[in-house]
Amino acid sequence: MNLPRINSNTIYVNGPYFHNGYKDNGRIAKLIVRDYLSLKEVVVPFFYGKLRGHKGVQFREWIEKIGDKNVPYPYRQIYDLHKRGFWGSLDPFTER
Repeated sequence: MNLPRINSNTIYVNGPYFHNGYKDNGRIAKLIVRDYLSLKEVVVPFFYGKLRGHKGVQFREWIEKIGDKNVPYPYRQIYDLHKRGFWGSLDPFTER
């Protein structure tokens, strides 16, 4: 089942996913974000500080990789906001 496209971003829901052809790991979802503002204003604040375990580690590593000098500037700004504690200081019950 594919969900409708919003702007240039897409959510794909695939399933079931078979690992090694035997075990059903359940449905998986892939979020493809192509718009910088959607990434900065929606995706990162939604997941920031909420993922636990291995996915939380992967998310932090991803933000650290965005800070690389080879990444285009607008995306590097996400890393700068992370280092300055922008998302960590937001109250989840208030609007920005």
